[in-house]
Amino acid sequence: MDGITIKKKADGIGKSFEQMLKNANGLSAYLNRVVYRQYQNFQRTRWMTENASEGDKWKPLSPAYKRWKHINLPEYPGAGGKMLIAKGRLYQSAIGPGADHRKIVTKNTIKISVTTPYADYVAQVRPFMEFGRASIDDIKKGVKEYMKHLVWK
Repeated sequence: MDGITIKKKADGIGKSFEQMLKNANGLSAYLNRVVYRQYQNFQRTRWMTENASEGDKWKPLSPAYKRWKHINLPEYPGAGGKMLIAKGRLYQSAIGPGADHRKIVTKNTIKISVTTPYADYVAQVRPFMEFGRASIDDIKKGVKEYMKHLVWK
């Protein structure tokens, strides 16, 4: 056996498959960099349109409370005129980053949570973590294109 070397020769399919698996692991970077930014932009637009961008518009502020907010909270997002934004704690926790905002990215998922103590109560009346079909389709389209690019790279 002296002088005999055994080498495993990778075939094209095996190499392609290995590359696909390696590239799929890069999905977490895409989720963290692109999908998270999309999520944040969808949320910013949602809060400024009072959910009209994602579905049914939230029930409006009472006229008296709207006047009070305009006078007392003009320096906050929405200048005191937007639903669910007083001093911005819930708004910031939904958009992130912030003390009440959690984001976990794994190899193939992204999970975003709002831990503001009153978030669940608010979301029962005015859902702010459900997205419209157009937003979901936009994210899916981007992920598909990204994966297709990785596979055929």
